[in-house]
Amino acid sequence: MKTPSAILLMVLVLPVGQSQAQTNLPSLITEHVDVRVNYTADGTNHLSIVLHATDHAQDYQTNQIVLVALESSKMILPAGTPFGNEGDPLWVLPQDRQPGQEVLSLGFAAGAAGVFVDGRVTVRLKRVEGPGNFFLVQSGSFGTQIKMSTADGIDDLDKLELLTPGHDHYNWAFTTSGVYCVTFQVSGTRVGENDPIFSPEATIVFHVRPLGVVTPYALWQKAHWLQGTAESISGPAADPDADGLANVFEYASHLDPNAVSTNGRPEFAWLTVGPDTFGAFTFTRAKAATDLTYEPSARSQLSSGIWEALTHEVGVIDHDATETVTLRDTVPMGSPTSRFYQFRVQLHEP
Repeated sequence: MKTPSAILLMVLVLPVGQSQAQTNLPSLITEHVDVRVNYTADGTNHLSIVLHATDHAQDYQTNQIVLVALESSKMILPAGTPFGNEGDPLWVLPQDRQPGQEVLSLGFAAGAAGVFVDGRVTVRLKRVEGPGNFFLVQSGSFGTQIKMSTADGIDDLDKLELLTPGHDHYNWAFTTSGVYCVTFQVSGTRVGENDPIFSPEATIVFHVRPLGVVTPYALWQKAHWLQGTAESISGPAADPDADGLANVFEYASHLDPNAVSTNGRPEFAWLTVGPDTFGAFTFTRAKAATDLTYEPSARSQLSSGIWEALTHEVGVIDHDATETVTLRDTVPMGSPTSRFYQFRVQLHEP
C-alpha cells in the first residue's frame, strides 16, 4: 500500500473585486508606484512595461497585481471641470500625496539614457475597459493638462512623451467605481535607426472602490483598530501580532488579530471511515464572515493539476458565533497516487 504525501499549504487570496480575470491577484493600496518603461538590447521585446512598488523595491508584471483606489480618494466635482458635472464623484489617485494621505501615488519612469532619438519614448493609451471614464492629468506651473482621456474616445493624442531617463507623476482619475483595465504600449526610435520599436501591450488593472460599502471585513477591522489605522497593520495580508497568521485567517477563524495565538489554525489529519483512511481538514468558520470563502482542496501532483475542492462534510459543531467544520477527501489512502492538500481562504469585495 502506497502512503500518500500530505503537504499542507495555507494560502490567502486578497480582495480585488469581482472581475473574473482579477479575483486571484494581490493588491497595492497605499504605495508609491511607478509605471516603469524598461529597455534591454537583448531578446525580442526590447521595450516592456512593469509596475515598480518603490516602498519595498519590487517589480511586478502588470498582470500580477491590482492597483486600488480607496474611498478616501473620492472627491465631488465643482462646476466647470472637464471631468463631469457639478456634484459628480471622481476618484483621484493624486499626483502629489499630502502628509498622512493613505492612497496610491503613481508616476511614469523610464531609463535607457542615450538609446533613443531625442532622449524620449512615447507611451500611448490603447484602450480602457471599465464602467466609467479614465483621465490622466498633470498639474504644474502651466496649469492643468489632460494627457489622456476616454471621455472623447481614444486617439493618437492620448499619449505621453517620456524622457530617458526620466520620472514624473500624474493624477489618475476615474468617474465611477468598479474594475478598470487600462492598456498602454510604449515605442521609441533608437539612435541610428529609422523605424521605431514597440513594446507588447501591457494592461494595468485598477479597482476603484465604491463609496459607502461597509463589508463584514471592514466591520471586523473597526472592532479591532482605530479609524485610519494603516493597511500595513489592519489589511488582510498583515500580521500585526506576528503569530504567523495573516489578518484574513484571524478573521476567518474568529481570532483576535492583536493577540498571539496558536489556536484556530486549520488542522489536517487522517480520518478513518470504515476500511478506508482519508485526508481531512478541521477548521473554524466565523458565521459573520459572509464575504469570505473557505477552500480546502487536494490534488495528486504538487506542481500541476487542478485543485479539487473537499466537499464531503464529516461534521459541523455549532458554537454560536462560529462553527467547527470537518471536510474530507474522497480519494483514500492506498490509492496508487500521492495526494497533496491546500487550505485557502478568499476574501471577496461587494
